Parts: sequence; structure tokens; C-alpha cells
Amino acid sequence: MVGLKVNCLAGRGLSTSPELVQAVVERLLQAGIAKKNIIIWDRLNSDLERAGFAIYRGSAKPQCYGNDSVGYTSEVFESGSVAANSRASCTNSVRRSSIFLS
Repeated sequence: MVGLKVNCLAGRGLSTSPELVQAVVERLLQAGIAKKNIIIWDRLNSDLERAGFAIYRGSAKPQCYGNDSVGYTSEVFESGSVAANSRASCTNSVRRSSIFLS
């Protein structure tokens, strides 16, 4: 399974282009990846469509869809020492920033 995360927030012209993604998909197919095992995805179906992608959920060609159509969680998960260090760093940054805001 290969997932191609695109960025479509800016719409057509400024976002990841469908032509570039198609070129990457062609190379993946040449490398032996099955069409049904390629997923092109972003946050919302509407973002993808605005950038020129066609939504598709099947097995005849690479799938293309947004997280909003398959579900996701807004809950944040952390694990390991990297997550603990990141959390501490963010907390310290907020504390330093609040000094200037007071």
C-alpha cells in the first residue's frame, strides 16, 4: 500500500498538481504497485476537487479521497520520549510567550 499525501488547500494552480501526482502514480505502477494499492489523499474531498482531483473509491484505479469521507479522530495521540520532549518544549514556549503578552 502506498499513500500519496497531497496538499490541496490553495486550490488549483498553487496546490499539488494532478499532473505531478499522475506522473508519480505511473512510476509506482511501473515498479509493480497495484492500482488498488495506491491512495491519493488529503484532508477534505472538497479540497481535492478544488485542486482538480477526481474523488474515487474503488479498485479499478488508484483511490483518491479526503479524510472526511472515511473518518478520522480529532483526538491527539502521543507516545515515546519524542512526544514527551515535544510537549515540554511547547509548554515552555507558551510560558515564554505569555511573558511578552502580559
